[in-house]
Amino acid sequence: MIFTPCADGITHNNLERATLERTLPGVDVLANAVLMRAQRA
Repeated sequence: MIFTPCADGITHNNLERATLERTLPGVDVLANAVLMRAQRA
């Protein structure tokens, strides 16, 4: 799992929201993990 901070700390709720700036580090982690895995195959 990759966690990114949500506005006001609300998660697993219909009110959950996150800005692009706050999600980009998580996207970076996922992209790097996918690339590393692809290089091992």
